[in-house]
Amino acid sequence: MLRSETEAFVKAITNHVILIIIGCVLLVNSKHTALLESEKYEAVLSDNIDLIGRLMIVIGIVRILIEWYMHAKFIEEIKQSDNSSE
Repeated sequence: MLRSETEAFVKAITNHVILIIIGCVLLVNSKHTALLESEKYEAVLSDNIDLIGRLMIVIGIVRILIEWYMHAKFIEEIKQSDNSSE
């Protein structure tokens, strides 16, 4: 049971890392909006892409930390229940 929970935790982390990578790509690409035809919306688009990228990175990191904490608590509870049943 513990192994399947750990595997599920690792699979969930990969999804959050993908979210962080996409956020980094948006963050880097927000600097290259000068290639657009319309200079009128360049600053707004650049700022919004930058904001979305940063939010995705932070949300991904927070989700990883929350799931890590929940997984650590789950493992601790299993160990305590195993010790109390002995």
